[in-house]
Amino acid sequence: MGEKRLTFLEAAATVMGAGVGSGIMAVPYLAQRCGLVPFLVILAAAFGINVLVHLMLVEVALRDGEDLQIVELIRKYALAGRVGLVLVWAFFAVLLLAFVANLSAYLSGAGDVVAGLTGLGVVPSKLATYAACALVVLAGLKAVGLFEKLALWGMGATVLIVAMGMLGRPFHIEAPAAGGFGDVLGLYAVTMYCFFAFFAVPQVVKGLGRDGKRSGRAVAAGLAVNGVLTLFFALAALGVSRPVTEVAVVGISSALGGSALGGVAAAACSVFVILAMVSSYWSVSLALADMLRERTGLARIPSWAVATLPSLLLVAVPGLGFIDYLSLAGGITVLIVLFVTLPMYLNARKRGPVREPGLDLGRFLPPPVLVALFVLCLLAAAGAFLSA
Repeated sequence: MGEKRLTFLEAAATVMGAGVGSGIMAVPYLAQRCGLVPFLVILAAAFGINVLVHLMLVEVALRDGEDLQIVELIRKYALAGRVGLVLVWAFFAVLLLAFVANLSAYLSGAGDVVAGLTGLGVVPSKLATYAACALVVLAGLKAVGLFEKLALWGMGATVLIVAMGMLGRPFHIEAPAAGGFGDVLGLYAVTMYCFFAFFAVPQVVKGLGRDGKRSGRAVAAGLAVNGVLTLFFALAALGVSRPVTEVAVVGISSALGGSALGGVAAAACSVFVILAMVSSYWSVSLALADMLRERTGLARIPSWAVATLPSLLLVAVPGLGFIDYLSLAGGITVLIVLFVTLPMYLNARKRGPVREPGLDLGRFLPPPVLVALFVLCLLAAAGAFLSA
């Protein structure tokens, strides 16, 4: 089942799932502090930057000619030689930490929402959430693509219900541009994080049969969905939530309560969060399992177990919560992308065995643009750690 091809929608949904996660719910609070216009500018900039960076990774995967995950691509095109062999293992260890932090954040967040929505205890809710997440990943790439597509439709339905619940409610956005540079930098970092789906790129290229044009379009489409969802919940929170809460769904749900339709809309907010978290878990843990199999030689099921079980164990550690995991994962992920993507892209263009990959960004990425992308990603990294 894992070797079947993805449809275009399944591939786009896999990208969406890898990035949709938790950042969406943190953006509105920061946007209120910075202002509506700065937020809109930052959202547009973050989308454009991420499309270019993700398409760079698509081109790297296409030029390589093999269905390798990002760690092995980094080994070939960014960390070569004997020193590179040592560095790639160090890089893999750091990446493993970032992945486990991400997965723990998704499992912790989704489990808490399931507990609040169903009335089950936190422990049973997190166990049930883990089972729903891990079993889908065990079934392979095609199953993940299919469930990501179902989650995409489910999130679309919840957005429609929330929009209907807002009808007739007072809607007024009060978000003057009052934040300082630190607030703007934090908003930029979190908004950038809403689009981070780097580790789903090799799955998309593989699942679409190494079709360059379709792979590029699927990646861009998945990122566009994340942008629309980020914009919708930011406007919803800014328009109806008084105050705008640190986790946007809390304030939106409170504002929409008080009527039958409002209650349904409030519940839909919680369902959206659950779908966002589990879809991210599917994409990220599948990528991690594939990386483990390539780097360590483990068989498929042991790789799956190593990829998923630590997140279940970590959420049981007292004193650590959703935001702790998220801050750690965000900062590490930005630094990884910052320091390996550019050299990997340039070396793949020079040394990649596939000379006509079906996607060539050369004319769109002259040296000044590449330097600008590096600086903009560096700012995102700084914002992530300063906000942690």
